[in-house]
Amino acid sequence: MFQMNDQLYELYRAGLQSTIDVMDTYLCGAERLRTQQIQAIKDNLADHVETVKEIKSADNMETLHAIQTDLAWRQLEKAVAYWNSVCSTANQNQMDIVRQSEMKALEFTDCVCKSLEDAPAGSEPFLSALKFMNDARTAFASCGCTGGAPQDKPKTGGKSKR
Repeated sequence: MFQMNDQLYELYRAGLQSTIDVMDTYLCGAERLRTQQIQAIKDNLADHVETVKEIKSADNMETLHAIQTDLAWRQLEKAVAYWNSVCSTANQNQMDIVRQSEMKALEFTDCVCKSLEDAPAGSEPFLSALKFMNDARTAFASCGCTGGAPQDKPKTGGKSKR
């Protein structure tokens, strides 16, 4: 019984470590977004000073209209670039989390497999469910199913468009 308690403790410890590692990945992603937002604020404050100078330099309505038109396009380009970078960072964060989660799931599965191999006699009813789960995961992984985006497969049997 002592050996089984040690194995359960190791499984529990591995689960806690996995949770900590995934949370660290989440925090790194949040830090990237925060840094990006602070840089955007700094850039916008610097641009604001330049814009005020441009508006003060306008000596008639036509010049002011030209400055305003140019300013609108610059702001639109900056907004699109900002949101593009936010989406790119969010995508990177999501991919990091998925990779981390997959890696931790495999480590946990390996730990479970080791526990199954070292299980004492008489624990078969409890362990049969774990063995079934592990066999299903192994079969799922061996068929090339990763849980990611579906792969584009060529369609067969259909008429081609020419």
